[in-house]
Amino acid sequence: MKKVLCLLAASMILLSCGKDDGPVITHEMGSWDLDSFILTNLPAEYSNNEGRIFLVNQISFGGLVFESYEITFNSDLTYERSVGVPGPDIKDNGTWELDGDDLILMSEDADQEEEYRVEQNEDDQLWWSIESQFSLVKDAIADTITQEYIDTLTDEEFFDLFDAVSVDLVYAFERQ
Repeated sequence: MKKVLCLLAASMILLSCGKDDGPVITHEMGSWDLDSFILTNLPAEYSNNEGRIFLVNQISFGGLVFESYEITFNSDLTYERSVGVPGPDIKDNGTWELDGDDLILMSEDADQEEEYRVEQNEDDQLWWSIESQFSLVKDAIADTITQEYIDTLTDEEFFDLFDAVSVDLVYAFERQ
């Protein structure tokens, strides 16, 4: 009888250890709309642009401009994303993971994961960032250049004023 009770107790312990604890509940869960982009962590000679805010449709990614960006994080650690662009929207599904301050998105359609750093995660705000290259004009040039001078430049001379600068590009989301 003691052997039977011991086996029953051991099996109950094993069953309770293997039992699913249910869905994960975190602040990130739910639906989010991208409100704007923010430039942060700029080199000193480009600091005039620190904290500069761009609306969703003001930045081009390889010639592609976002019209909207929505993402939903589900409790089963899956996500659905829809990015509005000229033409058909880009739809994407996959899994997500929050590892400390790192948000990792693993798309069903892509071979590599996207990793973002969570910058703000409170109330109805979710901000994440990724290191990115941005075309900027040095502060010393921007502070002294005039529109009259710019009007005299060829397109090539104008684009030569810009440098590729490594920045943190913050995606600022608001809860739907």
